[in-house]
Amino acid sequence: LIHPWIGCGECSICKSGQENHCAKPRTLGVYRDGGYQEYVLVPHAMFLVDIGDVDPSEATPFACSGVTVYSALRKAQPVLDDEWLVIMGAGGIGLAAV
Repeated sequence: LIHPWIGCGECSICKSGQENHCAKPRTLGVYRDGGYQEYVLVPHAMFLVDIGDVDPSEATPFACSGVTVYSALRKAQPVLDDEWLVIMGAGGIGLAAV
């Protein structure tokens, strides 16, 4: 599985590990070929995720919507035991959060 949100790799944002916020992105399938390819080159192994025995048809949505919801949930932290976290919407991303 490939994490598609690849940044320039040179700026301070990329060097802090937040490539998805890069001002000069190299996102696969948007700024670089590879969104629907059988094979694709990535600039670094850190963009590869070992899915182990998970069926690829179940794992692949997490490269996009899964990363989006994960990022949103991380930004909502910390949520204390006596607090509520409201998730708006019940589409693909909202359901992944639930």
